[in-house]
Amino acid sequence: MNAHLFGLSRIETFRQLIPAIGVLKSGGVVSDLQLSAVFGSPFEGRANDAMVLQLVDYFCLLGIEGVTLRDSSGAASPAETAALCRRIVQLYPHLTVTLHLNDATGLAAQIRRAAADEGIVRFGLTGRELALPGNMNMDLHIGTSLRYIAEVESYGFNTGINAENLSQIMQFGSVNI
Repeated sequence: MNAHLFGLSRIETFRQLIPAIGVLKSGGVVSDLQLSAVFGSPFEGRANDAMVLQLVDYFCLLGIEGVTLRDSSGAASPAETAALCRRIVQLYPHLTVTLHLNDATGLAAQIRRAAADEGIVRFGLTGRELALPGNMNMDLHIGTSLRYIAEVESYGFNTGINAENLSQIMQFGSVNI
């Protein structure tokens, strides 16, 4: 993905990250490896779990303390997400693992449940409206977030988000950002 977005190969990206990880560690900052498109992308097709695990392994040797698995294009499914999360938790129990989902397919809550069943407790979400070109309507964004919160909490998870306070923002009218 870096080759497409930034014109950098994986090797060039790694060369830039190695000193950055050293600086972070020397300053006492927790380093988290952010892996985009771990479930596939329109540029590179289906992702290879073995490659994802190799990347995590490589950066563990450099001292990372966490990894964020990003479903950048909304290509994840509950079963494959659970399988990858299970392997990472088993192989790297010392890592803090975050799963960042794209809800383009409307499966984010089900995928979250599958990952939570494998021990993942940290999550991020990109709403389906964020993938649309042009302006994003704040009411749509909040509405999507409220639906996601309700669905996740229906599985018995507490998001820690006060949905009532969030919904009050909508009373100020539609704001395009």
